[in-house]
Formats: sequence, C-alpha cells, structure tokens
Amino acid sequence: MTTSRPGQPGMLVPSGGATGAAGVGVPVIPPWFREWGWVPLGFVFLVLSVLIAGVGRAHGKDAGWFLFLLLLAACAVAWGLAYRRRLGKARAAFRLGLLARSCLEAVDAMTGRQFEVYYASLLRSLSWTDIEVIGDRAGGDGGVDILATDPLGRRFAIQCKRYTLPRKVDIDGPRRLNGSLAHEHQRRLGLIVTSSELTKPARALAGKSGIQVIERSDLAAQMACISDEAGHRGLAA
Repeated sequence: MTTSRPGQPGMLVPSGGATGAAGVGVPVIPPWFREWGWVPLGFVFLVLSVLIAGVGRAHGKDAGWFLFLLLLAACAVAWGLAYRRRLGKARAAFRLGLLARSCLEAVDAMTGRQFEVYYASLLRSLSWTDIEVIGDRAGGDGGVDILATDPLGRRFAIQCKRYTLPRKVDIDGPRRLNGSLAHEHQRRLGLIVTSSELTKPARALAGKSGIQVIERSDLAAQMACISDEAGHRGLAA
C-alpha cells in the first residue's frame, strides 16, 4: 500500500506524535460559581472591605491599599491555580475517553456521525488545528465531513467512511471529494479516511487526483499513537 499521512509522504503519523488534548478547554468561570457563587463572593467582599477599612484607619491609607492589592493578587493566584487544575482534569478525561475509543473494535461499532466526531478528536490529539465537523451540514456536505489544518499548516478537506470489511469505499468516494475540492474547497488538500479499505479503482482515482488516503491499517497506526501517549502518561493503568 502506498498510503501516506497528509503533509509527510510515506509516514503514517505526524512528527511530534500525540501531544495531548490541546484543544480542550474549560470556562474561566466554573458552572457552580455562575449558579450560586456570587452570594458567598459578595459576603467575602463585604468582610474584606471592613477589614481593609479597619487597617486603613489604624495604619493609614497606604497600608489599607497595600492589603487590598495583596489580597487581590492572592485571589488571582488561587483562581488561576484552580483553573489549571480543572483544565488538567478536563484534558485527562478527554485523553481517557479518546483512548477508550481508539481501537478498531470500537470504531467498527460507531455510526458514521460518531466516526466523524471521533476522528476530529483524534486529529486534535495529533496536533491538528482549526478542526470543524461539517458532515451534518444542512443541504449536504458535498463529500466532505471534516475541515482541519495539519501540523505543517496545510488545510485539508476530509471525507470519513465508517465501513466494515468486506465493504470498501468505491470510486464514488474520491469522485465526490474531488468535486468538492474543485468547487467548495479549492484551497484545500483532499484526504479520505476509512475504517475499511478502498477498491482498486477508488485508490487509483485518489492517487491520480492527489487525494491522500488513510485506510484501516493506517488508522490503527494513528490510534496507536494515542495508546503510546497514554502509556507514557500512565493513563492506561
């Protein structure tokens, strides 16, 4: 098979490997705080105001302002540390969820839509950026399910095919993607990823059109990066 990874001919995974859930984020203000946190915060603010006013009367305004700034800095540091902790937990949960789905048996049990979402998460873990799942776009997707940018800055239009052998991607797959690249996505490269394989005519058309292909064995190699990363981080235990 002459399949290659996008941007790096002859390689199945991008340099750098799986760098973690860099695209995972959490809100700066936690949900529990938005629901009821302003009440205790108001109480704390009132107590601190009385304390600072008392220090100001006893030791002068400069001492009061110094205490105010000190407490403000302490609150900012505490908030930042709590945010980093929540972000770390969210990223760990993302990796564990991705790891649980990163096997061919799990992929074979997915629907087409689930496979699109999963592969977008896999790309994010492999340092791809600007990822957008458009497979359910109203009016049809034109054969493109994901838009993304690889670690080398190349912009791709990706077609996902969640098939199970012996069913293979026929020539209609690369033909539709080729049409989208010629019209809707002219400045993007083409990529077909499948949990199965392409037929010989489909593979020939993809190669002739410059569309890169990730078939079942290549997909397994990409998922192995996630397992390797989990092993390094101790997440698989």
